[in-house]
Amino acid sequence: MWDDIFLMPVTKRLPAILTLVLLPLFLSGPNPASGQAMAERAKTYPLNTWSNQTCRAKGRFQDREYCASAAMDQIVADGKSAIPVLISQITDSRWIAEPVYDFWPRIRTGELAHFILADLFLDDSWQKSTMPALFRPQDCDNEPSWVCWGKFRKTHSLKDIQTRWMEFWKANQDKVYWDGKARCFRLPEVAKAEAPPEVPKTQAPQPSRIRVNEEVQKAKLVHIVSAVYPPATGKHMVGTVVFHVVVDKNGAVKSAQYVSGPMNLMNSAVDAVLQWRYRSTLLNGVPVEVDTTVSVVFPRPVKRETPAAIK
Repeated sequence: MWDDIFLMPVTKRLPAILTLVLLPLFLSGPNPASGQAMAERAKTYPLNTWSNQTCRAKGRFQDREYCASAAMDQIVADGKSAIPVLISQITDSRWIAEPVYDFWPRIRTGELAHFILADLFLDDSWQKSTMPALFRPQDCDNEPSWVCWGKFRKTHSLKDIQTRWMEFWKANQDKVYWDGKARCFRLPEVAKAEAPPEVPKTQAPQPSRIRVNEEVQKAKLVHIVSAVYPPATGKHMVGTVVFHVVVDKNGAVKSAQYVSGPMNLMNSAVDAVLQWRYRSTLLNGVPVEVDTTVSVVFPRPVKRETPAAIK
């Protein structure tokens, strides 16, 4: 065939050569199945171009009221399939142009992938991880979080972090499930371990003392002693002396602790209050002590007019 081509005139030789070279390529064509597999393996999220000021404060990336992000919406919508994609991006060492967190320096794309994964396994209290720890806790001595992360990264490369996540995913991918209410991934055994132990239902103990409003307690007074003004010191004092009072189960004033008011009137006021008596206060039919407030008022004395002299 090639001999026949070379015997052709020059004007016909080039088109024939191109036909023989290119035709097999067109006939072979792309394999749709292999192309789809390559597309799935190559799937990534746009983390390197991350730019979102609403997500910089403390919180979880998946909480829309805190972090309004189309990328995070897609990650959450993808469910468990997002986890291996994010793990594959951990080794992406490209710098992100804008800060991801407030007060932090710039971080790498792979670091953001790790932080998103960690948040996806963080419950809605923002305090408890729903997966086993991948690394030992970092001792940071109350240093800023970005300083603590910098120390961690000095001893852990992005590849190290990715390897730990891959090991975790390989061992648990069939167990991980999405908790829609808490908006996080969980493991059944971790969720069970976090559940509080069942407490036997028992009747709550009866309190021995209750707090009662001053006006309510005043209505129970059965015996009151009026406070007297202390010896005159040139002019009468006026004002209100307030006490924190404890009334015992029998209605007697057990203690009176000064709270506020003129100090010169305190002793006279407390001497009177300690003699007051109340009706007993019952709770479920049982007498209890009462914690209340007492205000003793010293009014301005009424000035009596001197009768006019008879002329």
